[in-house]
Amino acid sequence: MTILSKSTNIFTPLGQKNADSTWMSSSWSWSKTVSQRQPFMKSIFSRSSCRNKKKCQIFAGQSRGEVTLLDYGVGNVRSVRNAIKHLGFTVREVENPSDITRADRLVFPGVGSFGAAMDILKSKGYAEPLKEYILEDKPFMGICLGMQLLFEGSEESEGVEGLGVIPGGVTAFSPSLGLPVPHMGWSGLRQCQPSALLNHVQDSQRVYFVHSYRALETAANKDWTLSTTDYGGGVMSSG
Repeated sequence: MTILSKSTNIFTPLGQKNADSTWMSSSWSWSKTVSQRQPFMKSIFSRSSCRNKKKCQIFAGQSRGEVTLLDYGVGNVRSVRNAIKHLGFTVREVENPSDITRADRLVFPGVGSFGAAMDILKSKGYAEPLKEYILEDKPFMGICLGMQLLFEGSEESEGVEGLGVIPGGVTAFSPSLGLPVPHMGWSGLRQCQPSALLNHVQDSQRVYFVHSYRALETAANKDWTLSTTDYGGGVMSSG
């Protein structure tokens, strides 16, 4: 489960937790249109699916529930907000720490550097409620940096502690690998655990990556790993 893309990503479930309820993002670049992404998003936000036109029309005319969006003021999250609304959900913006605690479904589209993001989360009082929310096994999606911050730290910001939910750290690609950095292009996936969310993605199928940092699968975090991608090692591409 690579976490490092600085672009918006497709979302996948946390391997260690209940695969039906807790989610975080992969580093796949979210380059598809809203309609193409709908199978993934639908699996995340609702147990039900829109399998026929009549049912889709019903969902189009009423709210399917509420999704809380943690926008901490860095970057443009409009595409995420529009995708959620497109699927028939109401969006609630996080305005204070208690909004995180009360959320039924939480999306965290992180943008920027690891250290700056942690500083903002702490200054707003979001860090501890966010960590507690995830550890309670509630539905969660971390997008790009929103997923990186779940680790203990990152080489991007030495000495800065992450949320520490997932064992291990985020590291830069080593120049000794002789690979282009950032990793930008189409790469295949190897699914490590069964998941309804990856029913739409076969092992032979390629997805698009844009990232300069990576998280390698280790013995300590392998239970969190949903899929890996081979780019100078077993990079975690979803978890």
